[in-house]
Amino acid sequence: MASLMVVNRCLKAFANNYGKTDGWVEQTVKLWSRGLNDIHDRDLIRGTEEWCKKRRTPPNLSRLRELIDGNPQSTPVQSKSGCPGCDQTGWREVSRWYLKKGQTVVFNGVSPCDCPLGLRYAAGGPTWNIMIDKWREDGFTDQVFHGTATEPHLTTEQRMTPEQIAEAKERQKNVHRPVKGWTPLRGHK
Repeated sequence: MASLMVVNRCLKAFANNYGKTDGWVEQTVKLWSRGLNDIHDRDLIRGTEEWCKKRRTPPNLSRLRELIDGNPQSTPVQSKSGCPGCDQTGWREVSRWYLKKGQTVVFNGVSPCDCPLGLRYAAGGPTWNIMIDKWREDGFTDQVFHGTATEPHLTTEQRMTPEQIAEAKERQKNVHRPVKGWTPLRGHK
């Protein structure tokens, strides 16, 4: 929320007050604006004024944030929330079944949701719905699954092919088979 203009103005105040070089503001303005993006303009101005009145050394970003966050007059930060489709995490579960060398392959992962929290994680990149659309356009894609508002988590059947499920069940049966001591490796005595 802190505008670039106010961040720039505050950095110039620090530069003038603490004898920083001419290029310091230009070199650091992007870093400071990213670090203060959730601070309200008036809180940043108030924090800058308070720092310059009470301190003999220039602040670093984290110490200025501590000062602003500790001020009872500061505007509370609005947290970005998720949605039921991502189970309030900002990430949608996705699964793509596609053909590779004539065999069905399953990709399971997460992608940024299109809710406010997910858009923050995406940082300007594609969200889950754009990725799903691209997968569906691909001729090698067999099936696509994604979390929904009523079912945010994918089922085993959506994550694994029937062959993979059968293999997993077979491995699970073998886990409890009794072991009768050590067995020598082939070729070793």
